[in-house]
Amino acid sequence: MSLREVKPGSFIFEKKDALPDFLCNDMIARFEAQKEDQNAGIVGANRGENTQLKKTTDIYVSNKEHWKDVDNNLFRSFAMALQEFHTLYPYFSDMSRFKDMGYNLQRYQAGEYYHWHVDADNLALAPRQLVALWYLND
Repeated sequence: MSLREVKPGSFIFEKKDALPDFLCNDMIARFEAQKEDQNAGIVGANRGENTQLKKTTDIYVSNKEHWKDVDNNLFRSFAMALQEFHTLYPYFSDMSRFKDMGYNLQRYQAGEYYHWHVDADNLALAPRQLVALWYLND
């Protein structure tokens, strides 16, 4: 199994090399080139800016034709990880009960941040059961 729980009981898992380097490099280059798609980082169901939680530059890539290949690559990577994940947690074997909320590329410059938080108090985000993060420049 290539999934590793970072700390026992943390429910935070790591999958090394979930995306090949060439895809990561391509996503970074395209992100930097697509200034017109970039927005200030947004959070929550209302998709608004909240600099107390997050200060980033984002591109939401799902449902955009010119980002379809990136969306598909992230989906495939996530699906492969889920195949392993649901052997540990059978609850996640029936993915029809969950909603795919799409994929967002985020850039952090020096001094920018994202504060960890819990979505459980937000009914609009209640269907969100799993969040996947890919660090492209690690």
